[in-house]
Amino acid sequence: MPNFVDLNTGDYGATILDPLNSAQTPTMANFATLANILAACVTKLKSDACERLFHAAVSPTGTFPKDTLEATEFIVRYPWHQPDKVFAVFNDLYPQPKVEPGKLFRPTPFLPYLTFAPSAWVFPLRFTGGGLSAPGKLMFDSEGNAWVAKTVIHDRPEARNAMDPESADALTAAFLEFDANKDASVAVFYGAAGVFCAG
Repeated sequence: MPNFVDLNTGDYGATILDPLNSAQTPTMANFATLANILAACVTKLKSDACERLFHAAVSPTGTFPKDTLEATEFIVRYPWHQPDKVFAVFNDLYPQPKVEPGKLFRPTPFLPYLTFAPSAWVFPLRFTGGGLSAPGKLMFDSEGNAWVAKTVIHDRPEARNAMDPESADALTAAFLEFDANKDASVAVFYGAAGVFCAG
């Protein structure tokens, strides 16, 4: 939780605010969009704000949420279920203003917000350090199973990620480590700086 929210202040947490997450993932916008919907319900922005949220957040089994906590739980637990309906609630509660000088943004309490419906309500976070970067590869499937990927990044920007003997050895070691780990089921390998591998 501290990655998302500073528990002492209620502001965004340090991880979600860092440059890797604030600008390179949809996490802040996903988070703020849902926070705006919840705020509209709690503050009674419109008399039927909660009812709209609860109808959009119904679980895949048809369970109707009893309160905002359960609505949030259903959205996060089943991110692939009806994301367009949840986003439609945002659109209805905070309509896009007519384009006028000084009125470009919706009057929401939280920024940034999404400008279109996501395909799923996911909250990836990126972390760096120690030569490994894990770009938020924790996902849940439709049965509620968590899938965690080991991320291996080839990072030789000076050579456009061309493979050399040292890189080949490091890659071999990373995948042997992955193969030996019986808890890991997915490995993601990509090249940093927008290039997979030159040559």
